[in-house]
Amino acid sequence: VPLKSCPKVSILVPAYNEENCIADTIESLIEASYPNKEIIVVDDGSTDRTAKIAMQYSSEGVKVFSKENGGKSSALNYGVALSDGDLVIIVDADSIIGRRAIQELVRKFENPDVVAVCGNIKVRNRNNFLTKCQALEFIFGINIARRALDMFGSISVVPGALGAFRRGTLTECGLYDKDTLTEDFDTTLKVLKTGKVIQASAYATAYSEAPATIRDLYKQRVRWYRGNYQTVFKHRDVFTNPRFGTLYRLSFPFLLLNMLILPFIGIIIGASTIM
Repeated sequence: VPLKSCPKVSILVPAYNEENCIADTIESLIEASYPNKEIIVVDDGSTDRTAKIAMQYSSEGVKVFSKENGGKSSALNYGVALSDGDLVIIVDADSIIGRRAIQELVRKFENPDVVAVCGNIKVRNRNNFLTKCQALEFIFGINIARRALDMFGSISVVPGALGAFRRGTLTECGLYDKDTLTEDFDTTLKVLKTGKVIQASAYATAYSEAPATIRDLYKQRVRWYRGNYQTVFKHRDVFTNPRFGTLYRLSFPFLLLNMLILPFIGIIIGASTIM
């Protein structure tokens, strides 16, 4: 079904030392089927060839800006200031998006009540047992839960791998903060607290690199868990304030279950299996 309109979208790619994958990411964005887009790569003080590789696509209309290293939130805010699209799409520098991903994100915004859309993230490198397990985790543990929250317009995380916001919504909520390790989770909650609708698109796909070793997985999950707890603590007023609606009644109780109770149940099940 054709889109009713094609508003301009600004695709932001924050990148720090991503020379091994930035080319694939940019090429997927160039090939994505959408007529009215700008692609902005923000090199966040990389010490490798990230900026040089990205500059090779300047003839394709890709804009590359370099800044001192300040973290992902800083790079995203920098990119928003340099962009002018009605919709802002965030893509990680190690993600490859599907050809229809942009138009499927935009399709959700045809509903004027929707202010942000979460993409469908899949594991790209399913080449060993660990990454295959993570692929299953994304399908069953993350995307199914998002489908449920989508019914209520209360998606709790618009991921950095692929997500979109109305520009006005981002600026009104103060863009991305630096005080948590999970800036995408934090920004999404700031939007939900205003009572806005956030949905997910099953057809806007992105394929992201999953940690391929136990060490890398451990580092990723420590960052995720630390960032999640930082963010929940920052927005702890939601727990006691019914005025936050679905966020108070559904999303935060689910987060509490997912962060505190289910991990311990998993440990108990694992221990009992071994015994």
